Amino acid sequence: QLDFASYTLDDEPTVYQVDSLQVSHDGQGNYVGGLSYFEGEHAAIVSRAGYVPRTTMVTIFKGNVPSYAEVYLVPMDNLTHFVFNWGNAPADLDLVVVPKGVADFARSAVYWNGPGNTPIPSIGECEEPYLWNGVNPAANNSECSCVITGPETCDPVCFIQATLAGPYTPRISLDREERQHGGLGSNGFVTNKPETLTFERLMPGTYEVYAYAQESGSMEGELTLDVYLGDGMDLMSLATGEVYRASGESWVHFGSLLVFPTSRGCEGATSESQTPQDGMVTILCYSWQSALQAVSYPLR
Repeated sequence: QLDFASYTLDDEPTVYQVDSLQVSHDGQGNYVGGLSYFEGEHAAIVSRAGYVPRTTMVTIFKGNVPSYAEVYLVPMDNLTHFVFNWGNAPADLDLVVVPKGVADFARSAVYWNGPGNTPIPSIGECEEPYLWNGVNPAANNSECSCVITGPETCDPVCFIQATLAGPYTPRISLDREERQHGGLGSNGFVTNKPETLTFERLMPGTYEVYAYAQESGSMEGELTLDVYLGDGMDLMSLATGEVYRASGESWVHFGSLLVFPTSRGCEGATSESQTPQDGMVTILCYSWQSALQAVSYPLR
C-alpha cells in the first residue's frame, strides 16, 4: 500500500486522499469507510509522487452496494516495466521472458546467469536462457518478490543478468508473481494482483514475452499486459496496453521487445530512445512489437 496516494473522479477538481478513505469489512457483510458517489461508471485517476498515474474505471451501484477496485502504480524510475494481469481463474499464471540473439556493443554474444551467478534452471527442454519464477534462489518454492532496501527502493529476488563486466550490465527481473487469483482478500473482496517485469540496461537483441499456464495447463478469459517504456534517465510513459482473450491455451506470446542501435532516435508510439549512459557508445531504441497469439512450447 502506498502512503499519500490520491485520486480524482472524472474531470472534477476534488482530490481524494486514499489514506483517509480506506474500506474495512467486519466479516458479516458490513463495510465501513470509503466514498459515497453518484451511480454509474466513473474514471478514477490514481496518482502519487514518484509513480506513473493510472486511470481505472469504477462502477458505482445504486443503494448500499460497495464497489471495489485495486490499482497498482508503476514507479517513475525511468526503466521499462511490464504489468500482467488476468481474471479470477486460473489462480496462477506465469510470465516468461526469452532473450534471443542478444549481443554486446562489440557484437559478441551475451550470456546470462541467475541470482548469485548461478545457472538458470529450466521448465523443460530448451536451448535459450530465459526468465521465469524458477530462477528464485529460495528452495521452498517461494514466490518471486522484492526486498525493501529503502523508502522508495525494492531489490528483486528473481532475475537473470548478463555475464558482462563494467557498469552497463543488462538485467531482467520478475519483481512479483501472483498465485491467488479469484480468492477473497482480508477485506472481503476478490483482489486479483498483477505480475510485473523490469528491464534494465538491455543490449541489442530481441526479448520475447510469454504468459504460461504452468499450474493449471490452460488459460481462460481476458489477459492484459501494460507496457511502460522508459528512456533510462528521465522519461517514462505507458506505451500500450495489450489484451488477449484466452480459451484454453497453455502458452500465449504477447510480443517482442526489440532493442537496436539508432542514430536518430525512435519512431512510433510504442518505441523509446535510451539516453546514453555509462558504458553506452550509442543510442538504443526500445520498440515493442505486438504478437497476441497462442503458441506451442516456445523454448524447444
